[in-house]
Amino acid sequence: MSEKKAKAVSKPASVSVTDYVHLHNHTQYSLLDGLTKIPELVSFVKEQGMTAVGMTYHGTLSGTIEFYKECLGQEVKPIIGIETYVASRRHTDKDPQKIKTATTSSCLP
Repeated sequence: MSEKKAKAVSKPASVSVTDYVHLHNHTQYSLLDGLTKIPELVSFVKEQGMTAVGMTYHGTLSGTIEFYKECLGQEVKPIIGIETYVASRRHTDKDPQKIKTATTSSCLP
């Protein structure tokens, strides 16, 4: 029986750094959440041998054009996303206890 189990176990796939993509990054356009400058982020990704990088801002797409142009200029695939807020109440409800239950959701193409 142990022979059958041994045959069923497969080797993990080989993964290299070029297979990895950072999808949840914030730059200086994500107020209170990021300090990274877009050119520095894209340069770092390129230096590491990665071929793509994602950007997700909180409720805004402020740096999207700069990010897109920088990625294309450095031959890195840009993945543009946004981190949205999911509220469990109406915008007119000001109960502070309900605010504590709010969640976020990252949306990528």
